[in-house]
Amino acid sequence: MSSETLVRVINVEKKYGKTRVLGPISLEIHPGEFIGLRGPNGAGKTTLLSIIANVLKPDSGTFEQSKAAKTGTSYLPQELSLYETLTCEQNLRYWGLIHSLPPSAIASRTRFLLERQGFFDKLKCPVSALSGGMKRRLHLATALMITPKLLLLDEPTVGADPDSVNLILEMLTHFNKRNTAIIMIDHNFDELSAVCDKILTLEAGQITEEVRP
Repeated sequence: MSSETLVRVINVEKKYGKTRVLGPISLEIHPGEFIGLRGPNGAGKTTLLSIIANVLKPDSGTFEQSKAAKTGTSYLPQELSLYETLTCEQNLRYWGLIHSLPPSAIASRTRFLLERQGFFDKLKCPVSALSGGMKRRLHLATALMITPKLLLLDEPTVGADPDSVNLILEMLTHFNKRNTAIIMIDHNFDELSAVCDKILTLEAGQITEEVRP
């Protein structure tokens, strides 16, 4: 696989029982790309993201990852992966330890992410006391304790207030400009248009449209 390619999906299919939920579908992901995924519920968006994240195995077709993608992919599911009783700072430190970062890197990264996401007076605040939008912002920060080569996002702004949405999109743009490839599922076309290089529409498990805003 070319060093210019992070992930290659070729005629991939996925079935649950006898029901095909994805494919055949083909896609290449390159460094610095920002790809949006949209489509109705049940179209196969989350299944595709899970295969690219190596969480699910395809039933047929070819799935290839570069070395950079194997070691540098961050996957953010829609479900919040936060510890409610821990503070914002403690949540990020936990994820820094998961990634085996040295203490100095954890401290500086935590400070950078919380400041960029507007947590100036919330560092010691338990997650249980945060608004829904702030939880979404902190949820994204957990996936950015490393600088990923590939960032996979399943509706990162769902339920968030407009200010939180803007902060989330600004953070994604910041990392994308530094050559992080991003794939984001979102039902809001305006949000996708604001940040994506191209937007793919999935219907019945297949790509039916490609738009370049």
